[in-house]
Amino acid sequence: MLILNSPLSILLVGSLCLVANTQLPAGSPKPAERVRQIILGSRSLGAHGFGYSSNSLNTLSRKLTPADVPTLIDLAADKDLHVGVQFALASQCEATLIPVRAAVIQHKISFLDAEEVMRLIEDFAFDFGGPPKTTGSSG
Repeated sequence: MLILNSPLSILLVGSLCLVANTQLPAGSPKPAERVRQIILGSRSLGAHGFGYSSNSLNTLSRKLTPADVPTLIDLAADKDLHVGVQFALASQCEATLIPVRAAVIQHKISFLDAEEVMRLIEDFAFDFGGPPKTTGSSG
């Protein structure tokens, strides 16, 4: 039987609470920062400077997952990432359809931005057949 008045049991319970509330290690970026870096890293140098292209869609589809869609929607308001977020959402194809629709209804993404995401998805599916297929089952 555990007696909660003893110093050892208080130390044990306190340690368990600390372990349960442990944050990511200092070297691991937060999800929003990780996604931001992936988006910025997908830009390519073109005739008009750095921007996003079909190569960006391909890169983003390999580095992001459907689990990143809520983070992407949260980043949609960031003016520095505006176009990159559209490409990143489009790179997730079908996984973004319902979340983007909901984001428009909640005014997190403008209708015009959502329309652009849908156009990019269509182009991506036509040009490349969508994101690369993964082997094995996803859980």
